[in-house]
Amino acid sequence: MMNRGAHNLSIAATILDQLVAAGVEDLVLSPGFRNSPLILASQSDSRLRTHTVLDERSAAFFALGLAKAKQKPAAFACTSGTAAGNYFPAILEASYSQVPLIAITADRPAEILGLGENQTMNQVELFGPQVRQSVTISTRSISHFDFDWLRHVVGKTAFSASFPNPGPVHINISFEEPLLPKVLDDALKPKGRAKNFIPPRAIAAPDAFTKILAGDLETIFVLGNADFSAEALDSFLYASEKLGALLLAEPSSGILGRESSVNSSVLLSRFDELIALPPERVPVRRILRFGPPPVHKRLPIFLGSLESAQHFVFDFPTEARDPILGESTYYTGSPNDWALALREYCAEKPARKISKFVAEAQAQASAAQKKWLGALAEKSSGSEFHAIKFILDSMPKQSSLFLGNSLPIRDFNTLARGAPRYSKIFHNRGLSGIDGLIATASGVACAENKMAVLILGDLSAQHDIGSLTLAARLIQPAALKIIVLNNGGGSIFRGLPLPEGNMEWFTTPQKIDFSHAAAAFSLAFTRLEPVSAAEKILAQSFASPDSEMIEFMIPPDARLSLR
Repeated sequence: MMNRGAHNLSIAATILDQLVAAGVEDLVLSPGFRNSPLILASQSDSRLRTHTVLDERSAAFFALGLAKAKQKPAAFACTSGTAAGNYFPAILEASYSQVPLIAITADRPAEILGLGENQTMNQVELFGPQVRQSVTISTRSISHFDFDWLRHVVGKTAFSASFPNPGPVHINISFEEPLLPKVLDDALKPKGRAKNFIPPRAIAAPDAFTKILAGDLETIFVLGNADFSAEALDSFLYASEKLGALLLAEPSSGILGRESSVNSSVLLSRFDELIALPPERVPVRRILRFGPPPVHKRLPIFLGSLESAQHFVFDFPTEARDPILGESTYYTGSPNDWALALREYCAEKPARKISKFVAEAQAQASAAQKKWLGALAEKSSGSEFHAIKFILDSMPKQSSLFLGNSLPIRDFNTLARGAPRYSKIFHNRGLSGIDGLIATASGVACAENKMAVLILGDLSAQHDIGSLTLAARLIQPAALKIIVLNNGGGSIFRGLPLPEGNMEWFTTPQKIDFSHAAAAFSLAFTRLEPVSAAEKILAQSFASPDSEMIEFMIPPDARLSLR
């Protein structure tokens, strides 16, 4: 009979083999003894790209970045106890941003639970309703262990990470001691018969738009806060131009990174002038939203006030998100799939002329943006807006851009305009936390194997400072330029309706010298002020292929005069 250590290795090798069959290419490992069978088995599988990350919290966010960039499930594995709990923030973000992740936690035998054994807790369904599926695997039986059953359970769980509603899943495995054999022999060979789970054809169908888009009615397309593919963005631009429909899409959707957006006559990425109109002056009769609501808080409220318009939402099953709770018709499926179906529907339709309403909305937004940029240029004092403008004008062409939460993504949406230099935009807007941003962006750079630029605030940078090691370890051409907008704490609170006095309770300014943090992780460091000379220095920094931390020193109140 096989010994216990060899049995553990066989189970680990079989699990990893089944994950590869499910499309997993990357496995992020955090060191530990209880998960040592998984660590050892992974080193013998050349199909898996393994990454070792000490901090489990960073490891999970790094895997999130890998999955975002590749649009494929990424797996990560750790030992028992608090190590598993550190996965929770990234799992929450993945759950609400529909990113496929596979969390694997090594566990201790069930019979020692509650007896005071070291590093032992109840890990069954640890992540509760935040995961699409959770399974606990006991390795107790050796002679009667069913490897075909193991493959089925693992395969089905991994499949649930991608279909029908992408998100995280949890595999909990209780390994018993001795964890490893003294001699490997054939223990690293996967067992059982591989299971393949094939998703059905895309739910999205072009025919669905025959009824929705019937008649010559004023129509608006709204791009929500989703990870749209390049093909989807191009499809939205094509369809809106063909139908003469106004396309409301924030710059953070990535829409401005597409060549066809530069001369679009229907794309609107600034909404302030539109939403200022009284509802009776807006002749829109159809609103089609793809994905979750946009970042802009007032836009969904404005759209909900258009009571004469029919509302259609295209989103993942069980994720019919509608914060205004208006009368809507929901179509389930991937927003990316619906984009391609919309393009197919429009391909054989005659082009419609752009209405007076669309032309005026475009002209008003364009004039307002030009005026605002002019006002920005006249201001001598540097603000977050100045810093972001210098970054966008200097960053390497075709590099990816990762936007931090709180002010950076909002300021970017205010400032961005056509013909940008970035190729794709990433963000963690599922739950919009300020944690894990450096780790997630490092995962993106690693997956894309090219330079990425991260813009985040000083509190976000401090929150994830341990993940600087991930940026420092990137292998060229992968690199991460970490740009910290240091405005002395949470400046977003300075613009909120809070009582006067005691502002520091909310802004929580920190006294941290980021140059020392960069040095601790062997990262190059540059400190700047958002003035005209910064653009030249930024260009020099971007010319270096190495990862680097760049800090903009910004007066806390600099932005208030530009609101």
